[in-house]
Amino acid sequence: MELSEISRTSILTLICRVVATEKQSVLFHDEKAIELFDLIYASSTKSERQWMARVKNKFRGLSRKSVKVICNRAETFDKIANEFIESKPSGTIISLGCGFDTRFWRMDKGRFKYVELDLPEVINLKSFFHSGLEI
Repeated sequence: MELSEISRTSILTLICRVVATEKQSVLFHDEKAIELFDLIYASSTKSERQWMARVKNKFRGLSRKSVKVICNRAETFDKIANEFIESKPSGTIISLGCGFDTRFWRMDKGRFKYVELDLPEVINLKSFFHSGLEI
């Protein structure tokens, strides 16, 4: 995977969405996050998998309230993006510092353009995994 420490933080919010979805509660539901995490995990080194497992276990131990706070961020940006697309169906959404976000799959589909910007190593890795995700 070869991500810098800074780029590695992009996996943290992905893991939080995975944990929230796996709890199968009404907190947050993001099947693409699980798909993406599984792809990343499967192609990672042993030490990277150990790190991700430790983080995932730590997030599983978070209170419902803490997980909800983290997921509220994603829900808020989803709402803003969908409201924008509703008012400008052929508009462009630009996601800065997108990390391993799966917002595109949670949005109402339409004629909009969706652009993600992040550090080159994150975009390269995410582009590689996009080929394994159904659009």
